[in-house]
Amino acid sequence: MTDQLTEVTTTGWGKRILNSFVGVLVGLALFFISFIVLWKTEGRTDFAKLAQKAVIASPSSIDQNAQEQLASATGPLETADLVGDPDFITPGNYLILTRQAEMFAWRERVSTKTQKNTGGSETTTKTYSYEKGWAENPENSGDFKQPEGHANPPPEISSQTFTARQAQVGVYELDMERLNLPSIEPLDLGGGKILREKTKGYTATEEYLFKGQGSLADPQIGDTRLSFYALSSGRRATVFGKLTGGMLDPYFYNGEKSFYRAFLGTRDEAVAKLKLEYKAAGWIGRIIGFLMMWIGLLMLTGPLHTILDMLPFLGSASRFVIGLVAFPIALVLSAITIIVSLIAHNIIALLVVLAMIAGLVLFLKVKKKA
Repeated sequence: MTDQLTEVTTTGWGKRILNSFVGVLVGLALFFISFIVLWKTEGRTDFAKLAQKAVIASPSSIDQNAQEQLASATGPLETADLVGDPDFITPGNYLILTRQAEMFAWRERVSTKTQKNTGGSETTTKTYSYEKGWAENPENSGDFKQPEGHANPPPEISSQTFTARQAQVGVYELDMERLNLPSIEPLDLGGGKILREKTKGYTATEEYLFKGQGSLADPQIGDTRLSFYALSSGRRATVFGKLTGGMLDPYFYNGEKSFYRAFLGTRDEAVAKLKLEYKAAGWIGRIIGFLMMWIGLLMLTGPLHTILDMLPFLGSASRFVIGLVAFPIALVLSAITIIVSLIAHNIIALLVVLAMIAGLVLFLKVKKKA
C-alpha cells in the first residue's frame, strides 16, 4: 500500500473569477479586523507594571496592612497533600502532576501546488503523504483521504492532570483551582515512583512507560508511551493576588482582568518574566495585525489578478507589483494605528497630545488675527 496519494484538479477561469470576488469579501474582513487587532494589542494590560505596584506581604505572618490589596508573597510554594497518578505513579509531594499519554499512529500530511494555465484556468495538485509518529491526540484515520492501510486504533489511555487540593506560599493559603502555576518539569521515573503492581505489561525507563507490540526504539502502530511532568512542593516562588485575610485570591484589575499567578524565584524575577511576556505578546500582535492588513489589501485586488491570468505571466507580475505597493501602505497604516492606540490608551500621553493640538489651534487663531 502506497504512503502517498496525488490528486489533481483543474478550476476554470470563470469559476476562479467568482471565487476571487468571494476573496474580496474575505480581504475586506481581514483589512478591518486588522485595525481591531492592532488597537487591542496596544491596549493590553501590562501586568509587569501592575506587579511592581503590588504590596510586598510578609511570608512569615499575615500582613494586616495589605488587606484587600494586590499583594505579592515570596516563600516556599508547598502543599501537605500527596499527589499521584492512581494508575501509574506513587503519591508524592507534588503541587501538580501531569500524565502525557501518546500513541504511535499514522499522520496525514497535505502539500498543495498550483499552476496557472494559459486561458485563465488553474491546476491544483494535492499530495497526501502518510507517516508514523507519536501523537497525544491521534488523528481519526477514517477522515484520511486514503484510510486503507493507515488505520489508527482508538487510544487505550488518555492524558490527565492531578492537582493538590490545598497549597500555600509562606503563611498564605491559595486557591489551587484558579491559580496560574509555573511550568511543570519532566519527572524522573526512577526511585520507586512507579506503581509496579498496576503497571504490569509496561516497560519502564527514566523517561517513559511503554506498552505495545514493538519497543521504544522500534514502535508499532497502536503502541503507547507515557511520560510524566510535575511541580514539586517546597520550591521558592512568588505569588501575586488579592490578600483577603490569610488567603491570596484572584485580583481583578478594573473589575474584569484576573491577575493570579505564581512564579518560581524572587519577585524581581517574576516582574522580569512578565515584562518579557508583555513585549513578546505585543510584537506577535503587531505582526499578526500587519499581515492581516497586507493580505487583506492583496485579496481586494484578486479579481484583477484572475482576469490577467489569461496570460499567466501577467497575473504573476500584477501580484508582485500589487504586493510591493500594498506592503508600505499596510506598514504605514499599521504604524499609525499603533501610535494612535498607544496615545489613546495612555492618559498622560493623550492629555499631552490634546494640549498640543489645542495650543496649535490657538496659535493659528492668534496668527490669523494678527
